[in-house]
Amino acid sequence: MDENERKVKGIWIPIEIWKDKNLTWNEKILFLEIDSYTSKDNDCFFSNEYISELLGISQTNANKVLSSLISKGYVVKTKFDGRRRYVKTALSYSTTLPCQEQQGFHTRALYILNNNTSVENNKTNNKEIKELKEKFATFVSLYRKAGGRVRGVDTEFEDFCKRHKDWKLIIPYLEIALQREIKARNQAKSSKTFFPEMKMLQTYLGKQRAWEYYVTIGEDITKEEYTPVCASSLSWNDYYKCYLYVGFWDGHYMPDGYTDENRPNGASVMLNNGRGTVVWNKEQKKWVKQ
Repeated sequence: MDENERKVKGIWIPIEIWKDKNLTWNEKILFLEIDSYTSKDNDCFFSNEYISELLGISQTNANKVLSSLISKGYVVKTKFDGRRRYVKTALSYSTTLPCQEQQGFHTRALYILNNNTSVENNKTNNKEIKELKEKFATFVSLYRKAGGRVRGVDTEFEDFCKRHKDWKLIIPYLEIALQREIKARNQAKSSKTFFPEMKMLQTYLGKQRAWEYYVTIGEDITKEEYTPVCASSLSWNDYYKCYLYVGFWDGHYMPDGYTDENRPNGASVMLNNGRGTVVWNKEQKKWVKQ
């Protein structure tokens, strides 16, 4: 970040942030750093390299700190241009006193997270947990289809949440990690090389933590990460850099292992015999022929 973008002689820490046990100290520092740039409703780009140097940690851990702040609602992700993730503070300020120069930092004496009413927080938390559990259920279903052994969704979900304090951060990436692993497994099978068998899901998520090999928590998943896993008639075409579908296509259904809800926007599939390419439009929830 360019220091000329802000005219400050230091960063003031509200006592509520100082005492906030929901944040680690690295999260507090990064949160206030972001707030110092974006408190006037602007957004900004913070690279992993910048965060790494600021906090004295690795770039991987820097990514995790920023993702945690977004997940906890302290920082808002405003846009992603395919390479950079822009964010802004979720902190707003108010004061019962007139805003006068001599008041100094006291003009920012009270702080409010933008979604900081208890009723709204409860609604948000309940909705968030429901959505995360649905994502987890989709992942469990895919794991079962891939040949893994699983218990009931509720049992697996409760066990996973107990094992991982960052379960809210991890769940959105489980399906992506599994898709990548399945792709690697199929490639190994084609080349007749060894690949470990699927484990019990409890082991996969617990002691083995195999998903960590295939995804970095906090990475931005773009349309290039579209990886069909269920249809033998779908294969990667290296020349056109998209998947080729060899089979009958009825104008809507594509047997790629995704649903209309979780298929990545912009997923591209080329139809054989010169029938063109179709791209998934998430808003319209349909394949659009190009």
